[in-house]
Amino acid sequence: MGVRSCFLYNPVTKTWIGPKGDSVTVKLLADGNDSGKTLTLSEDNGWSGSFDGLPKYNADGSKIAYKVTEAEVSGVDADKYTTAVTGCAVKGFTITNTNKETVNIAGSKTWDDDNNRDGMRPKKIIVRLLADNTEKTHMEVSPEGQWKWEFKNLPKYDPVTGKEITYSISEDAVDGYATEISGANITNTHEIEKTSISVEKKWVGDPAHKVTIRLCANGEVTNQKLELSQDNAWKGEFSDLPKYEDGELIVYTVVEDELDDYATAITGDAEHGFTVINTKKPDEPKPDTPDNPQSDIPEKPKPNTPEIPKAPEPKKPSQPKAEKSTKKIVKRVVKKLPQTGDEAGATAALFAAGLLAIVASELHRKREQM
Repeated sequence: MGVRSCFLYNPVTKTWIGPKGDSVTVKLLADGNDSGKTLTLSEDNGWSGSFDGLPKYNADGSKIAYKVTEAEVSGVDADKYTTAVTGCAVKGFTITNTNKETVNIAGSKTWDDDNNRDGMRPKKIIVRLLADNTEKTHMEVSPEGQWKWEFKNLPKYDPVTGKEITYSISEDAVDGYATEISGANITNTHEIEKTSISVEKKWVGDPAHKVTIRLCANGEVTNQKLELSQDNAWKGEFSDLPKYEDGELIVYTVVEDELDDYATAITGDAEHGFTVINTKKPDEPKPDTPDNPQSDIPEKPKPNTPEIPKAPEPKKPSQPKAEKSTKKIVKRVVKKLPQTGDEAGATAALFAAGLLAIVASELHRKREQM
């Protein structure tokens, strides 16, 4: 019985995932051995061809097992591709070359908020990865990672269409910030809150020619100043001032350069404005200065030598009436004594003298006690 032969038609199609090469060479294997037949596939033949008129059986009647393999690729770096063969001799073969290149998408965050002056910066943000506008994954980003991110080992080409994937990122909205994305980088901008402070000058008494008002922030004098005068109606304004420092409200005050002959009082606050009041100090009285001071100086009067008053001569003390009366009594007593001669007279005289001495002594004692 003779061996029956059947000629086969084996179509082969080439598919690319990634950039296409110029051409490929396909070999036909029969029972694993090189049959010596090849096909060249390219854009010119639509990346498709066939092996025609192939015997179905071997001489011994066994069915031949046909396969294909890619022998050569031109126009691309074959090392960047993987090759897969699917199908069979009956339905045909498909050879798929898939580009295996990957990409990394790395970016960083820029905060345009004057070093977080207003204290609005969040502790973390969410960055999302999109492939051809379809979200693939996301990542939490924080200062611990220095506000940087990287999505690694992403396929460069779409496994279905073979087209290069367009990767992009998005960010969940950050309260108080506008978002601008450039490539894989994100800039968040916060409009710093600003304030203005008005200042008005008032005078009590004659005004000076002009004054200088300086702005203080948290007790420190800044380099900002106002000059107030009649030309600006004694009014001015510190404008475009930051409202916060490290998230804390700045306390603004004002001071005035010292004015001679004026007392200064400041009222008001940063929200409602400040009023600086200068009060003229009263002039101190000055002594009159004569044209010829020497001629108007009165002569010093010559000192008068005071007359030393003469001490009045002491008046002789008048004898008290009692003393006079006593003497009269003594005389009467002496007269009544008997006159019996010289001896008797002497005795009487002694008696009278003794009596007089006693009376005089008693009178002297009484004057001492007065």
